[in-house]
Amino acid sequence: MDCLDDAREIAAMVRQLRRKHLPGEHNQQSHGHNFGNLPDSLQTILRDGLKTGDTVPAELMTHGNVQNLADTTYNPLFKVELAGRTFFAKGVHKDAVTGFKLTPHEVVQNEVFGTAIADAMGAGHHVIPVGTMMHNGQPYTVQPWVDGMTHTYKEGAKVLKTVSSSDASRLILLEYLATGRTDRHPGNVVSVNGHILEIDFGFSNHKQKEDAQFTPTIGSHLFQHLSPEGRKLDPATVEDVVSHFDAILSAATRHGTPQMVGIVKDRLRALRYGLRQMNDPFSRHNKEGRVMTWEEFARACNQLLQM
Repeated sequence: MDCLDDAREIAAMVRQLRRKHLPGEHNQQSHGHNFGNLPDSLQTILRDGLKTGDTVPAELMTHGNVQNLADTTYNPLFKVELAGRTFFAKGVHKDAVTGFKLTPHEVVQNEVFGTAIADAMGAGHHVIPVGTMMHNGQPYTVQPWVDGMTHTYKEGAKVLKTVSSSDASRLILLEYLATGRTDRHPGNVVSVNGHILEIDFGFSNHKQKEDAQFTPTIGSHLFQHLSPEGRKLDPATVEDVVSHFDAILSAATRHGTPQMVGIVKDRLRALRYGLRQMNDPFSRHNKEGRVMTWEEFARACNQLLQM
C-alpha cells in the first residue's frame, strides 16, 4: 500500500461517526463457528462484534480460552478468546475505589458513559467499544482486544504532535464533555500505530467540585503536550461537535445518572456559548485575523458557567 492509499484509509476512518475496526483491533470473524448452547446475546456479540453498552454474559469466561494478565495488579485482567474473537476483560476490585466516592459498579458505568459520549459526538474512532459483565459477583468491563497499544508517556510529544488539528480538537472536546478533564493522565492516552485512543474512563468525573468547570490545563496529558506549541482550536470541529447536541444528551441519558446528564448538558451549553464567542466578528481574535486558541475558548466557556 502506497502513501496515497494510507492517507485515504486514515481519512475514511476519521470521517466515520461510529467506529468499525480500530487500528490494531483484530478484524475477527465468527462465521462458521458452532456456538453450542451460548446465550443469544453472546452469540450476537461473537457474530457481529461488541458494541458500547452491550451486556456480556458470564459464559464468555466459562466457555472461552482465558489468559490471566493480572500478575501485578489487584484488579483482575484477562485476555479471553472465544469463537474466533478476542476480548479484554477487566474487573474492578473494591479496593481500587478506596478514596473515591465510587462503587465498582459506578466505575464500570463510567467506562460505558465516556465511550458512549465519544460515539455520539463523532469521536468513536478515538475510543474502544466497552460492554459490561458480571462474573463471580464482580463487575467487569469487556472490550475488543487491540494489539500494539503504547502509552503516550513512553513516546511523549512525538506522537501527540502528529495528531491533526481536527482530531486534536475533537479529543480535547471529548475529554471535556465525557470526563471534565479528570483522570486524563499519560497512562490513559494511548497510541496504536500513531493513532490516539482515550481509554479508562472509570474514575472520570469523580471530583464533584470540578464537574462544572472547563479546566484544560489541569489533568489533561493531551492538552499539556499540545497547547504550549500554540495549537489552535479547529472551528469546524467545534461546530460539528455542537451539532450533535441532542445525540450526546441522548447517550448521556441512556448510560449516565440524572446528575451526569445535567453536567453534560451544562458542558454542551458552555461549548455552544464558546462557539458563539469564537464566531463573534467583533471579538479580538477575529479582528486580528487569527483562530481562537484553546485557552481563549476555555475562558469563553467559563464565562457562561460562572454567570
